[in-house]
Amino acid sequence: MVYTFAYIMNKQKYKEAAWELISYLTAKEGMEKSTGRGFPLPARKSVAEKLGYDHDYLRSALVAAVDYATP
Repeated sequence: MVYTFAYIMNKQKYKEAAWELISYLTAKEGMEKSTGRGFPLPARKSVAEKLGYDHDYLRSALVAAVDYATP
């Protein structure tokens, strides 16, 4: 199973602001902040490695499984 976060935005209200927020949250810096505090796994492998999740006792198997996981 592959799952991290899911973001949605209203196509009529605050479209530009919503897109700016989603762009930040899915970029490396934002993803490090949003996933570096606990449960969710980052969608970027580089972020998972930077946070040490690839060597973490609880998360390393999930990070390794990304190579063969299916959504």
